[in-house]
Amino acid sequence: MKYPHCPKCVNEAVWVDLYTTTFQALLRITFGFLSGSVALGTQGIYSFADATMKVINLVSVRISKRTPTRNFPYGFGKIEFISSLIIGASLMVGAVLFLYDKIGAGFHNEAPPSAIAFIGIIISALISEFSYRYLGCVGRENNSSTIIAAAWDNRTDAISSVVVFIGVLLSLSGWEEADFVAALLVALLVFRIGGSIALDALRGLLDLSLPHHEIAAISRLCRRQPGVVEVIYCRGRSLGATHQINIHLAIDERLSASELNQLLASLQDKIHDQQAHIAFLQISTTAVNSDAADYSEEASELVNAFRAAVDK
Repeated sequence: MKYPHCPKCVNEAVWVDLYTTTFQALLRITFGFLSGSVALGTQGIYSFADATMKVINLVSVRISKRTPTRNFPYGFGKIEFISSLIIGASLMVGAVLFLYDKIGAGFHNEAPPSAIAFIGIIISALISEFSYRYLGCVGRENNSSTIIAAAWDNRTDAISSVVVFIGVLLSLSGWEEADFVAALLVALLVFRIGGSIALDALRGLLDLSLPHHEIAAISRLCRRQPGVVEVIYCRGRSLGATHQINIHLAIDERLSASELNQLLASLQDKIHDQQAHIAFLQISTTAVNSDAADYSEEASELVNAFRAAVDK
């Protein structure tokens, strides 16, 4: 983490996101009504739906911070994946329903909106971009999929504001249907981002491995440790904002119990320093003869089996 206060920002971020989204909804609907812009009004409706989803965000973040229990020894972090899945699916369903309604009604001529729409569009775009940068920082530093999903939701709003701006501008320039087309493009953009958020959440729920470069970095760190002969396997999965890492090492059989304990303690400290979001780190060992060409039959079989699985 960049700063020691980063963990405290998580609870603040969900409230900031909720307040700004609610304000955005009121702003867009008001200016959409005053200017007659269908696209800006559509953004406002989505913002109200977003505000409801932010409440889910708030609840999931609070649950994810609960301490592990006997029945949930790895904590409650995966509730964030469920929250992200709900947000992504809701965005997709809302976009589909809007497209079905508007396309079914046909591309009829709309009266061009007034220039007052530009005020609402510019203000909302600036707020959305600020929210994206703020939430993105909080989400990355705390490894929170829920906050990251909320950040991308705001980036979508900022991009869609650009689309609405162009639509209103073209409408005022003579293409009366441009504002209506912009509203449809906003819906398509919302659907795409919703699908991306939902897919990432599903991967987390299905225990997708941590990125290969993170696993490789931990493996290299282990191999550099004196006394470690080979990394038999190194696996990791996400538990929401935190990670679980399981490592099995082939270590020199000549190490005493005291030396082995010192090795493992030193290795754990180095891994935690390298990976800030590890909550559960388990290291198991198999003693081997480091002078032998084939270590030992048992360790050799484990190493070969693991490498074969990786090659596939």
